[in-house]
Amino acid sequence: MLAPRLRTMVNTIAHIAKTVMRHKIAYFNHVTEPEPPMTDLSAFPITSKWTPQDPSVIQLFSFPTPNGVKASIALEEMGLPH
Repeated sequence: MLAPRLRTMVNTIAHIAKTVMRHKIAYFNHVTEPEPPMTDLSAFPITSKWTPQDPSVIQLFSFPTPNGVKASIALEEMGLPH
C-alpha cells in the first residue's frame, strides 16, 4: 500500500521540480539577453532642452538633496565618466 503513495509523491515532486526549472530557465533567458546600445538620444524629451555635450558620458541632473548627492558620489566611486 505504501508503494503507490510513494510513487505518487515522487511523481508530484518531479513535476514540481520540472515546472520550477522551466520557469527559472525562462526567467534567466529573459534577464541575460543583452540590451542594445543606446545610440540615439533624440527619443528622450530632456535632450531637446539640454542637449548632451558628449553623448558617450553620463549627464547627471540632480538637486542638492541627499539622494542627488548619493548619485554623484556613486558615479565618482565607480570611476564612471560624467
